[in-house]
Amino acid sequence: MSLREHILSSIRTIDDPVRKRAVFTGLLSLEVEKRSGRRPIVVGGSAVEIYTQGVYKSGDIDLKAPRQILLSILSELEFRPMGRVYYENEMDICIDFVGEALDEGTDAERRTPDIEIPYGGSRIRVRVISLEDLIVDRLSAAKNWKDSDSRKWAAVLIYIGRSSSIKIDDDYLASRLAREGLAECYREVCAEFSESAIKSMLEPYVQGHRDAIA
Repeated sequence: MSLREHILSSIRTIDDPVRKRAVFTGLLSLEVEKRSGRRPIVVGGSAVEIYTQGVYKSGDIDLKAPRQILLSILSELEFRPMGRVYYENEMDICIDFVGEALDEGTDAERRTPDIEIPYGGSRIRVRVISLEDLIVDRLSAAKNWKDSDSRKWAAVLIYIGRSSSIKIDDDYLASRLAREGLAECYREVCAEFSESAIKSMLEPYVQGHRDAIA
C-alpha cells in the first residue's frame, strides 16, 4: 500500500474535520520524522485549534518542517500548490508551510510538547508550539495588528493554561512577554475577559467536542 493509500484509508471515514486534520497531521509527522529525524511543529491557528480541541477552527494546517522532505511527501500524496498553500481535493486537507524552524528560537523548539491523538485504538503524537509561545503569538497579533479575534483567543489560551492539565511556565511566559513588549497587553487581556465569558466560548469543549481530538 502506498503512503497516499494508507493515509486516505485512515482518514476517509472521519467526518469531523477537526479530528481529520489532527489524525492527518499525526500520520504526516510520522513520515517526516522517519525521513528527516525531525517531527513537524504545528503553529498558528492550527495550534489554537489543537489546544482548544476544535472549539477554534483553523481550516488549514500550519506547519514548520524540513522543507524538501515535507514537499517531497506532499507531492507523493498528490497535494498541489495553490498560492502559498498546498491542497489535496480527495482528502480535503490544506497545508500552509510556514518555514523550517520556529521564529521564537531553539529554546522555544525545546519546549514544544507532544499532543496525543487517538488513532485506531492507539495514539499518535503531534508536536505543537508551546502554550506560552502561542499566547505570545496571539497577543502580538492583537497588539500590532489590532486583531480582536487574536485578543479573544489569547484569553482562552491563558484560561486553558490556568485551569487544565496543560500548565503555563510563568517564568518563561513573563520573559517572553517582557522581550516582546507585551506585558501590559497580557494584563489588559486577563482583566478584559471574565472566566464566565471564556467558559461560554469553550462550551463545545466542555460538552464533549474535545473527543474530536483527545
